[in-house]
Amino acid sequence: MHRYFFQLHYAIRDVADQEVTELGGHDEAKTEAKAIILELAAASFKRKREFDLISVRILNPEGDLLAEVFSCEVLAEMISPDIITI
Repeated sequence: MHRYFFQLHYAIRDVADQEVTELGGHDEAKTEAKAIILELAAASFKRKREFDLISVRILNPEGDLLAEVFSCEVLAEMISPDIITI
């Protein structure tokens, strides 16, 4: 098992995870980061508040950045391009 921390990267601040998460590897950590984004987006939309989470950063216990999962990419996977109008 690998140990990870997740950092929420907002437009004006970062929120560091205080608890370590043990997962099987980087792919599982990315899946967890995507789930975090979707959960926070759903809560934000439900409350009709602006969703300003830019990304979830995946860190090792030493604080080194291992990967970054961007909110716009996760949400784009969930929303059909057919319903988006510009």
